[in-house]
Amino acid sequence: MPKRKCTFNISLQNKYPFIKQRSGESDVTCEKCRTDFSVGHGGASDIEKHLKSEKHKLSDQAAALSSSMLSFFKRTILAT
Repeated sequence: MPKRKCTFNISLQNKYPFIKQRSGESDVTCEKCRTDFSVGHGGASDIEKHLKSEKHKLSDQAAALSSSMLSFFKRTILAT
């Protein structure tokens, strides 16, 4: 007897806010590393597996090491 297919739901969205649903109910995109994958087989465990992938780890490190664009601009306060 086949198992039911897992879907991306509100609880997964709350736990992983950087994971967004794509066209299908189990197809998602990681906004940190721009990777598309499915949560249809294991649900949250598929996301945890993706978080341990080398591509996601490298992308996460690069984002942490990058300077914010705000540090390049001088902030001015306008008086009204």
